Amino acid sequence: MQNPSESFPLIFAGLGLVIILFLLAVSLALWVFYAYCHKRIIAKCGQDGGAMVWFPILQLFPIARSAGISYWMLLLFLIPIVGAVFFFYLHWKYFEAAGSPGWMSLLFLVPLVNLAVLPIVAFSGGGGKQAAPGQAT
Repeated sequence: MQNPSESFPLIFAGLGLVIILFLLAVSLALWVFYAYCHKRIIAKCGQDGGAMVWFPILQLFPIARSAGISYWMLLLFLIPIVGAVFFFYLHWKYFEAAGSPGWMSLLFLVPLVNLAVLPIVAFSGGGGKQAAPGQAT
């Protein structure tokens, strides 16, 4: 018979594995959900994100295209403080193109509220770039 104190490391190792697998599953689900939110926002802007929307770094290209920003400006993310400021500028333009107020990009600064910003923009009513009254669509 095995001493109970010898089985504790196995129990904790198993528990640790279960926790890690759970966190990976939650992370994957959140990643897919936020990618879907980006897909909806890009569609609101009248663009097609294609497959790039599902890949973390590549999704910046359809986001920039939807916001009307040059791809070359994405290099600003590589400059430490400038990259942080550019993040808010990019999302400001992105949200405006989707028909939401640009100031909502500043909500990324508020803890816990930042988790709801993309779903709010993605699932809110207004459409994005539409023809002005009197113009042909």
